[in-house]
Amino acid sequence: MRRRITAGLALVALLAACEGPMGPAGPPGAAGPQGPAGPGTRTVLNAVVASDGSAAAQLPAAAGSLANPPSLSCYLNEPGQPVFFLIGTDLEGPLCGLVQQGGATFAVMAGAPPGWNARFVAVY
Repeated sequence: MRRRITAGLALVALLAACEGPMGPAGPPGAAGPQGPAGPGTRTVLNAVVASDGSAAAQLPAAAGSLANPPSLSCYLNEPGQPVFFLIGTDLEGPLCGLVQQGGATFAVMAGAPPGWNARFVAVY
């Protein structure tokens, strides 16, 4: 009886140790479903801050109006520096917003350091 158990264990160990080379890769799977559409059109506009601390750039007509505004981000850059600072929405420091004048929509900044670079990013 003991020989049968030993022989059975030896057979199991032998079968577990027998491993051949890996076979070829199978065929690729089907393509996944189409993802959702992106956020829209992204427009980047630049201006230099005037001596009164203001900057403005006219948005394309397709960007919308105050009734249907685009998403807007504003940045400031000190000339010659590699960093753009995001302008926050608190009421301290430079301000960023939208103004409607006639039929045109403008991205505007106020309270910024004169001579700095303003960058407006609108997504619509």
